[in-house]
Amino acid sequence: MMMDNYRSTESVLNTANSLISKNVNRMKKDLLPTLHVGERPIWHHAGNARDEAEWVAKKVLELEGSGVPPSDITILYRSHFVTRTFEEVFLKKEKS
Repeated sequence: MMMDNYRSTESVLNTANSLISKNVNRMKKDLLPTLHVGERPIWHHAGNARDEAEWVAKKVLELEGSGVPPSDITILYRSHFVTRTFEEVFLKKEKS
């Protein structure tokens, strides 16, 4: 089926579907998971894009430090324009 998702767990898709459903200008559709429930996504509300990217970078480093492979880490961001801030913060963390 077109709505089947083979990469994300039920918990991740439920979160994504819930967030996306708030967009009143979209066509109604829900992605359907083929994977088991999995761990619940972490949600954090930051005051601005820089604080958000700093918090995410810190969490990613914590996860990697605890043995989680980078391929198992996903970041859902609210708008495409914040990617530049994320890039800057992650590049800074990589150099330090």
